[in-house]
Amino acid sequence: MRINWLSILRGWVVILVIIFHSSPDKNASGELWNIFHSFNIIFSFRMALFFFISGFLLYYTKIQKNSSFGVILKERIPRIVYPYLFFTLVLVLLKFIFSAYVKRPVELTFSSVLNIFLYPETHPWVTYWFLNVILIFFLLYPVLKYSLKNKYSLLGTVFICLGLNLFFPKDIHLLDLSTVASYILFFYVGILFAKFQGQDYLKSHVAGLGLLVFFILSFFLDYHNLLRSFSGIGISIYFSLLCSEKIPNLFSSFRNYYYQIYLLGTFVQAGIFQLQIKFGNSHTHLITCFLSALSGIYIPVLISKIIQKLHWKPLLKVIGF
Repeated sequence: MRINWLSILRGWVVILVIIFHSSPDKNASGELWNIFHSFNIIFSFRMALFFFISGFLLYYTKIQKNSSFGVILKERIPRIVYPYLFFTLVLVLLKFIFSAYVKRPVELTFSSVLNIFLYPETHPWVTYWFLNVILIFFLLYPVLKYSLKNKYSLLGTVFICLGLNLFFPKDIHLLDLSTVASYILFFYVGILFAKFQGQDYLKSHVAGLGLLVFFILSFFLDYHNLLRSFSGIGISIYFSLLCSEKIPNLFSSFRNYYYQIYLLGTFVQAGIFQLQIKFGNSHTHLITCFLSALSGIYIPVLISKIIQKLHWKPLLKVIGF
């Protein structure tokens, strides 16, 4: 069953990510670059929100149904692994063939390809880092599920996740464990939010105003990143709940393709910016950013619909269906 406010919330985080990847470089006019830079600072909680939603969905679709780890291995892991493997291998092959034209050429050897998976920051398409992180979270399913058995294990897990976020070394590149440690708190809070139906507490205007105050304060207080992330997540949920009543069909044009947008959107956006570099000038940056955002959403939707029409299972699997 679709949760309408959650669908709107997922659409919102897609837009934040797409706009982030539509940001002009510093060669754009100073004013335009400053606008995007400020926007991306204000909405820097976008990936925290993404992992929060992922945790919420894991609880809603699997944990509350008492699904086994075998179900996760059968249903969830392949949706991550198939696209990750496919796009990685294709990109490695393309970068090897066109090594003279790329900034980060790769070697076509077993050790170099294995190194990409062991050290995701070396991935030929770095925006796929989230696949590694979410894969590790899903592999932790038995531990996360067990932690909900009683209040002591639940609170203990919260403190462990908080400790990992605050104190885990930031330079552990193996499996990108530093990033895993940074985001597991938001993933777990998403699980708890679903378990205790936290949305029921964020429907009032008082809650929305309070969260806005905390969000503003986050720009001035210590540990601002955590405060900004959680207050930003809360405000996003509040407006999603509000929109689900006032504009229930918001984002309906791409609701069924969120994952495909994450997988394919940055390729489209990179292509748009290559056209800007080749044919554009300082006056076309704004148009390029707009086209990048629009294309980054709707070209993946179009591609996905075509692939659905073809209904070839291997192709469906590698784009996350």
